[in-house]
Amino acid sequence: MKSANAVRRLLVSAAIVQYCYCTVADAQTLFESLDAAILNDLIEQYDSHIQSTCAEAATTISHDWPGTETRSNWFSDYVSFEEGLFQTMMSHVDSSGNKSWTIRIGTGGNMYSHFAPDMHGETMPPQKHGDPGAPWIDEIQQTVSVNGGLNKKANDENYCPWPSDSTEYGDRDECKRYFIHQAGAYQNDAPYTDVPFFSPALARHCGVNYCIFASWGQQAHVVTPFTSPIIYINKFTNCDNGIIEHTQMIHNFADTASALSTPLNVDQTYFNVGWGGVRSSSLPYALEADPVTGNLAFTDPNNVRYLPLCKWGNDDGSTNTNAGRGARTDLKQLRGYTTFVEGRLVVGTGTSTIIQTYCRKPGANCRTNPAGCMTTSPCTDANVAAGYVRMPLRVAAKSSPNCVYNSGPDSSTTCSSPCLQSGYINLKCNMRPKEFGRTGVYAQGGQECHPWTEIMFYNTRTNEGMVVPYVRHWSWRPQDEHVHFAVYIEDTTAAGRQAVINLVNSAFDNSDFDTDLPIEIRSAGNTEAPVGYEPSTFDSFTYVYGDGSDYG
Repeated sequence: MKSANAVRRLLVSAAIVQYCYCTVADAQTLFESLDAAILNDLIEQYDSHIQSTCAEAATTISHDWPGTETRSNWFSDYVSFEEGLFQTMMSHVDSSGNKSWTIRIGTGGNMYSHFAPDMHGETMPPQKHGDPGAPWIDEIQQTVSVNGGLNKKANDENYCPWPSDSTEYGDRDECKRYFIHQAGAYQNDAPYTDVPFFSPALARHCGVNYCIFASWGQQAHVVTPFTSPIIYINKFTNCDNGIIEHTQMIHNFADTASALSTPLNVDQTYFNVGWGGVRSSSLPYALEADPVTGNLAFTDPNNVRYLPLCKWGNDDGSTNTNAGRGARTDLKQLRGYTTFVEGRLVVGTGTSTIIQTYCRKPGANCRTNPAGCMTTSPCTDANVAAGYVRMPLRVAAKSSPNCVYNSGPDSSTTCSSPCLQSGYINLKCNMRPKEFGRTGVYAQGGQECHPWTEIMFYNTRTNEGMVVPYVRHWSWRPQDEHVHFAVYIEDTTAAGRQAVINLVNSAFDNSDFDTDLPIEIRSAGNTEAPVGYEPSTFDSFTYVYGDGSDYG
């Protein structure tokens, strides 16, 4: 009850100060002393509190908006929202090494930016979030509280189903969601959330090397019938040597005397306490120690304790065996930390998986329906047995791939020839039969949940392969034989483009043979470390959350 009383004192005292006969400076001093007393009380005065062992380290703290850090390369559509999000900036300069850092704290009291200027730069994702929009709402560090009794449950007719005109998550017939985000609400409720609604700050106090924040968590999935009884309290302490200690606390301020405060209405039963994002373009590999031995293997490329990185929603180990060690699990099942490492780390998967292509649907005519005649993902052997027609990759007998330079859309904008695809030259080559229609963009990564693996076009006659960074379309127009893909060449001069075309045509030339040349599509993971390879020196960012015994 101490926490509840403290919060009530905060609200009552704030009301009193509004009417005191004092200067603005005096009022500011009163608020700051009140914040300090309440926050220090909340964060330290409980039975199981363990005092921090961090020594005081030189820390620069500012609450003045410093402008956007351009080197963070945030998603351009959202940059203008950051000023409304910003609350505090904490920085440390490493006098003897490269472990300097700057973190930015939003109004929700959560870290939304971690910038290491002498290492990998920005740690947090760039915020290019799909529908709904979520600028610094989802892919950042925060805490999330869930009421399992109300989340997507038919406990009340007012909560289920979604209105028929709802556009969130399509028109699925499901119940309202109950997720209280520390950061704020998704942009689901136009025009009210066209400018993001970040969780409001309630109190703030900073000392020599730390800051403590209190904020009112918000229901993330608006429009909603639910309110939020949650205050998040967070403390960030500079412990020197690149270490930041983060203390998290959740306080439920529901009025226990109210008849509405039933366990079903106000209890929080599930928490994402380790919720955080890391920019995969800066730190693409996630490593965790062996849960039995505690050993973290990373020096041998074929024996790295990496985590498969599956898309959100596809990381359930019971339904997706590719999730492996990357499947969601409780922190108490792990060995206390997760490390994210820069791209120089060499990680081999130990296999060279053959990637299956897409299929034409049974009875479909791609000439009359090119956009709807194909499967939307690589098809299975079971699909083929059911009448689907798998598109083979091949170069026809007595033929060359006849590659040509493909002007087309870049990964982020539309451009005219010459044009790159994902930063590399984009070709279209005759490597399949006609009569197959449109397939979407095939994501980088030769193996599901292993984005660092690459795609290899494998010549089954010469037993040699060509690694490519990107396949845009396995097929598009049924009247031609083009496969659209990029190659690892950035020379867009006329001579450079022709050299690439000659290279691919030569590697898959079938002019002298009377039979088709089958091409296999394989995943390719690098398994050889370069001379002088020393991964212990690579840039990394680690979340340390304690081992299983710390969770009882």
